This record gives sequence, structure tokens and C-alpha cells, in this order.
Amino acid sequence: MYSVCIHYDNCGQAFSTEMGNCQWAYLFLHFTPDKIYIVQDETNQKGIGELLKEEVFTYVPTKLISDYSEISENLIFMTPKNAQHVKGDKDLTTYRHANNVCYIFGKNENHLQTDLEGDKVYIDAGDVPMFNWCAAAITLYDRKFKNGDRR
Repeated sequence: MYSVCIHYDNCGQAFSTEMGNCQWAYLFLHFTPDKIYIVQDETNQKGIGELLKEEVFTYVPTKLISDYSEISENLIFMTPKNAQHVKGDKDLTTYRHANNVCYIFGKNENHLQTDLEGDKVYIDAGDVPMFNWCAAAITLYDRKFKNGDRR
């Protein structure tokens, strides 16, 4: 079992009314988490209802949250090795994926900022910037492959 936590302001831009243009929806259709958490705040309340009408959210339990502390699973912060605040200290290539975890992906334009406990895992992409949905695709593929699910 695993869940994923994303920020509405990024997924709101990545989702559209056409399923073919939704990076996050496409990702969740192929790597189906047990739950999706969406971090929202007062600045991005508009549009959340439309987002939740997307096909992917009709069959994957989704919970709107305002803070990571609302997540009950063990936290795994996906963050750059050289991030400004929460620095990654475990390389994804050697990371062992556990059960009952939540992978947290920060905003595209802003690294994670938290003092909560959890693994801090990075994807070594060198100096190449990476969109959060790309990091999610790499992470979830890695999890699937390492756990022996080759479907």
C-alpha cells in the first residue's frame, strides 16, 4: 500500500478537461496509488471541484489536506539532493520501498519546506531541473520495478 501527496497549484495546471493532456491523471491511471492527498490552501480553492471531477479521482480515494501532518502513512519526501530546505540524503537507485508510505512531491517552482520526520529521497538528475510529475513517474516506476511488478 502506498499513497501520493501533490500540491493543487501544480496539478491544477497539469489537469485539463481533456484526459489526454493530464500528466498527473495519466500517471495515476498507470501507477494506481491507494490514496491521493492534495495539498490546498486558501489561494487555490477555486477550481478544486472541477479537478475532483476528473476520471482518476472517481476511483482513487482522494483527500484534500492543508498540511502534511494530516497524512497518517510514513512520509517519504522526494526532494533534490541540493535543495534549499529539505535536502535529499537517500539515492532512489538504492532506496528500498516500504509499505504504508506516502510519497510527497513538492511544487515545481519551490522545494519542500517541513520539519516533519521521514525519509528524504532524491533522484540524481545532475543539474537538470525536473517537474514534480516527472519525479513522481520515475519514483513510482522504481517502486513498481523493485517490488517485482512487471505488468
